[in-house]
Amino acid sequence: MQKSVDIYTEIIESKSLNDHPDYKKHYRKLKEIDQFLPPSDSFLLLLNSEKIRYEFVSKNFEYILGFPVKRLLDEGTKFWFSLIHPDDLNVLLKVIDDLMQFTLNKVNEKDRNRLIYIYNFRIKNSQGKYLNLHAHLNPLEFGTNGKPILSLSHYSVIPVRAERPIVAVAKILNDNNIYETLFYKNYSHNNFTNQITKRERDIIRLLATNMTSKEIGEKLFISYHTVDKHRRNILKKLKFRSTGELIQYCKNNPMF
Repeated sequence: MQKSVDIYTEIIESKSLNDHPDYKKHYRKLKEIDQFLPPSDSFLLLLNSEKIRYEFVSKNFEYILGFPVKRLLDEGTKFWFSLIHPDDLNVLLKVIDDLMQFTLNKVNEKDRNRLIYIYNFRIKNSQGKYLNLHAHLNPLEFGTNGKPILSLSHYSVIPVRAERPIVAVAKILNDNNIYETLFYKNYSHNNFTNQITKRERDIIRLLATNMTSKEIGEKLFISYHTVDKHRRNILKKLKFRSTGELIQYCKNNPMF
């Protein structure tokens, strides 16, 4: 876990012109807003990338995940990374690094304060259940190295049980106050499709059209027993609990 935290620190660490970024004005505003926010499926984090610590954690963090706000404030990124699904951790680090490199190499410094980063991953609650989180990260201030030094993240629970592809997006607010997509990458596509054979891919396509095993067997000239065996293997490989979850995933993410 410490290795992941060290990699994350190396990716995001920033330096300010002064002794520290002026996080207090943002903290006061967030604290005031948080008093009036009802319990919901979203929470806010204010990250200081110079000190690598959270300056603010909204109360809904505890409502959603079941962990005390104070624990995240005290233990910081080490605790946060301990909650991320092990299968998502390295991918998430790659996402953050790619977004940072894109910002530094492709976006003019004067435009960076109009950026928003969007990505998703799974995180564990206090009951040991993993939830799908959707992150919107807004850079608030930038350091001398061009990286965000203060950033506000808005995390929302995605109400689906199936595993989702990890996707990263960078958008910029244009002169018409509309967000334009500058960067898009699906990090799960290759990992997902490389696990299955061509025959299994054919069966998934037909399952997504609501065909039965018997109908699929007739179309592919194999027995329905063979189709059922492929279906069981597909669910096991891709970690779906039912064919219904697999079909819903494929309809939402047309990658076959």
